[in-house]
Amino acid sequence: MALIINAKGTMSGKEGAIVYSHNRFGTYTRRLVIPTNPASVKQSIIRSALQALSNMWTNSLDANKRAAWDSYAAAVPVTNRLNQTIHLTGLNMYVRTGVPAIQIGFPSAYPVAPAVMNLGSLLTPTVDTFVAGPPSTIKVTPNVLDDWYLSANGSMLVYASRPQGKTVNFFKGPYRLCSPKVTGGTPTQVVTLPFPCVAGQRIFFQARGLCADGRLSAAVQFQFDT
Repeated sequence: MALIINAKGTMSGKEGAIVYSHNRFGTYTRRLVIPTNPASVKQSIIRSALQALSNMWTNSLDANKRAAWDSYAAAVPVTNRLNQTIHLTGLNMYVRTGVPAIQIGFPSAYPVAPAVMNLGSLLTPTVDTFVAGPPSTIKVTPNVLDDWYLSANGSMLVYASRPQGKTVNFFKGPYRLCSPKVTGGTPTQVVTLPFPCVAGQRIFFQARGLCADGRLSAAVQFQFDT
């Protein structure tokens, strides 16, 4: 499709390897990527979760429950990758919570929207006591004042990078979920890293707190030198 510029100056289509498009937040560009079906089991799980959540939104949640998610999304801003404050749609917010929930074993996700109008707090956890293994493990100590920690059945999802050299100071991703999830009420827990690691490496982490009422915190990022 050729690049098109309408009377308002909005661009759509592609030019070379750049695709121009727009959504409710304005115009954006992205690199042209030829889509392929995910080959890995973990990618397939995420794709299946997205499909399941979309089906639940349409077929399982009634109008009142969808409206509650719309209200929650309108009241609670999030920060995008450009560090801009935006508001998601109700469906986007439902999926944002639902995918991590399915990852840790809650296949029904959260049909009822949170009544507390925030994302829930999450302070950077402490990681220490690395063991090379196999399997490679590390101790995670959450902050006991976090909303997810104080929430009955709250969980923290910890994601880790592949091991990096100690000269690497920035990691964009991808991250992979550690196992098991960190549960509220237990001060220190041992999690298994998704990749084998040895001494002398740097691991980047990302964590999110999931409250029992469906609030999913913003991500916090941190690192640890083995």
